[in-house]
Amino acid sequence: MVIANTQSATECGAQLSPRGRALRPRVEQIWAELERRTVGDLSQADRARLIELLSSISRNVGDVGPDPYGP
Repeated sequence: MVIANTQSATECGAQLSPRGRALRPRVEQIWAELERRTVGDLSQADRARLIELLSSISRNVGDVGPDPYGP
């Protein structure tokens, strides 16, 4: 298990399990490489605009409603 449930009387959520904590450095390394390859040459302004555009697309896709062609 990578994520452990952390529910108590005062707290509800999840945290990394020991296995998840062990994997974290490798995941962060892979994520950094992915970021470098995909948006590494974009300026901060371009990155901000990309986030705006992708957020807009995500909202639009989320608002399509039921499949017009049926179930």
